Amino acid sequence: MKAILVVDDDPDILLLCRDRFEGWGYVVHSAASGEQALALLSTLEIHAMLLDLHLPGLEGAEVLRLIREQGLGLPILLISAAHSGQPNKLVGPNGAQGFLPKPFDIVELEHWVRQWVGAP
Repeated sequence: MKAILVVDDDPDILLLCRDRFEGWGYVVHSAASGEQALALLSTLEIHAMLLDLHLPGLEGAEVLRLIREQGLGLPILLISAAHSGQPNKLVGPNGAQGFLPKPFDIVELEHWVRQWVGAP
């Protein structure tokens, strides 16, 4: 089964994503900080990541940079409540595959998962 890592410090987002992704047939792992996400990536096989930009400690943009420096090419979807231009600067060939503003539409999220991760 394909595994998705959800990284967000909001427990409601983690619960919503866990319920939806598991309902769609994926294995779900979650982290509430950038440090936890990097630790999980070093020990688990992850096929895609949903990454909040605003995290305690290590910010999402830094997590993204470190992942790409390690050569990990897994698809990453950024999420954030911020409406600044920052997310757009992080999407591209060496960054994330996309961005969804919070609150996000669950149909858009499912579309992204199926497009980038494929069937469970």
